[in-house]
Amino acid sequence: VLNEHISQLRKFKTSLEKENYAYLQELIEHANGIKRILK
Repeated sequence: VLNEHISQLRKFKTSLEKENYAYLQELIEHANGIKRILK
């Protein structure tokens, strides 16, 4: 689980560095979906 979390954080970081806001939005929406499932 920790490795997957780190992987997602790296994707967020890369998206921010490359100013790829469309992909960043996808990542955020996906993360929010997971958050809803975990509740």
